[in-house]
Amino acid sequence: MRGIVKKFPGVIANDEVDLTVEKGEIHGLLGENGAGKSTLMKILYGLYNKDAGEIHLDGDQIEIGSPQQAIDAGIGMVHQHFMLIPKLSVTQNVILGKREASNTFTSDKTGSSGLLGTLGEMFSIDHKGPQEKIADLSSDYGFGINPADPVWQLEVGEQQRVEILKALYRDVDLLILDEPTAVLTPNEADQLFETLEELADDGLSIIFITHKLYEIKQITDRVTILRDGKHIETVETAAMSETDLAERMVGHEVLFDLEKSELDRGEVAMEASNLQAKNDRGLPAVKGVDVQIRSGEIVGIAAVSGNGQKELAECLVGVRDIEGGTLSVDGSDLTDAHPIEFINEGVSFIPEDRLKYGLAPELPIMHNTGVKEYRKDRFQSGPFLDYGEMEAYTNEIIEEFDIRGINDPREMEAGDLSGGNMQKLIVGRESYRNPDVLIANQPTRGVDVGAIESIRRNLLDQRDKGMGILLVSENLDEVLDMSDRILVVYEGEIVYETTPEEADKGEIGLKMTGGGTTEASVATDGGQDNTASSGQNGDIGDCGAAGGDQ
Repeated sequence: MRGIVKKFPGVIANDEVDLTVEKGEIHGLLGENGAGKSTLMKILYGLYNKDAGEIHLDGDQIEIGSPQQAIDAGIGMVHQHFMLIPKLSVTQNVILGKREASNTFTSDKTGSSGLLGTLGEMFSIDHKGPQEKIADLSSDYGFGINPADPVWQLEVGEQQRVEILKALYRDVDLLILDEPTAVLTPNEADQLFETLEELADDGLSIIFITHKLYEIKQITDRVTILRDGKHIETVETAAMSETDLAERMVGHEVLFDLEKSELDRGEVAMEASNLQAKNDRGLPAVKGVDVQIRSGEIVGIAAVSGNGQKELAECLVGVRDIEGGTLSVDGSDLTDAHPIEFINEGVSFIPEDRLKYGLAPELPIMHNTGVKEYRKDRFQSGPFLDYGEMEAYTNEIIEEFDIRGINDPREMEAGDLSGGNMQKLIVGRESYRNPDVLIANQPTRGVDVGAIESIRRNLLDQRDKGMGILLVSENLDEVLDMSDRILVVYEGEIVYETTPEEADKGEIGLKMTGGGTTEASVATDGGQDNTASSGQNGDIGDCGAAGGDQ
């Protein structure tokens, strides 16, 4: 790619960017959120039209005007935000849009025409052959995906693997991966890296977009660094340290170690007793959890994806029905309360999926920032909303949390932001209203090193001001660095509690996978010990992989 330019109203996303990828190499594309990485790759994949520049593939200049043209040229892309249809099965999602699928239609014709006929054909496809191929791919790469499962039943990490299967199924020559490990556990990420190395050895060229410096060091041969839409440098990965990469990416020194002030734990801000809830399939997901969150502390939840931590977080903010037990906030019983009552009682929520639950992507940024505050007097003008005040409030959040790429918050849709800036918008909205309790589920997922530093610093500042915070993260290092108490959740139960000072990373990793002794000391309020049974024996060889970013 030579001299690529892409402009949006008020923003130059790509400013004469060059990118060269060699056959059989894994090439990293590194930059802050909003640096232009995803835009550049969407041009290569035909989702955006470039305003200037050239694209050459195997020495020939080509024009790519659509994803189908990119696929025909042998280019595949795994998007950061999923491109899946929840009601369809894994197999149907994988083969959807693949021209060869027309050869697998059954002879059962309905006689329908137009859109209904097309949909009828889609569901009359003989899936046996594709399903077997997808099952083989899933097995070969250790994805553990059942091709017959509906996508809506899959966890976020499993849906990410379906996206990767879609590309692998098409036998592409150049594979673009946009933040592919954002929702994978460390063990799953390591498995993916092994797969990518095998594919590269066979001649596949891979562009690997990430903000995680250790991933760049671990998996890439060379790395191109973008900043503010411009090409900064392309270097041999082995010649650069993580510190060097971080400084080139953000343009200044990055502090990896955050100082945490002395704990000043206050009164109980939120308390759950014997909490029980079901997942979306109607199966038990939260099984008798007792937890207290006190003002001025961060309680960390360490768990492998799919062990009930998502459902627990949703119960604590009123967006999932509680099947049993009680929940109170500042002494008020909110067990069966509507989410608006949680908001009014000073509870904020950072959900794990920013597009599905955190934002209304097609609404303006201003509406997204004010969605929990617009009832307050500040934003009222008689019977109408005061848009001037709402815009001023939005600009305060934009400035405070360094949200970039916004030219007009009244008009620009939230979905037009980069993934990291979407996340900072959510963190800003939920923190700026000064809640008593913040439930933060994967708050730094999918953001760059600069944004991670900013978000973590903000959470620690809120803790110091007296906010009670529940931090749910699949990054064990983050849990250890940020938390005052750590609870390990396995299969919907709290099976272990410790503190960062007393924590043994290997022991925590073992508990996260159901291993260790059958009796684990659990204290839900930082003082009283209880007992929980893990009910399983684990393989200590897995504990390091499950235990966070190494």
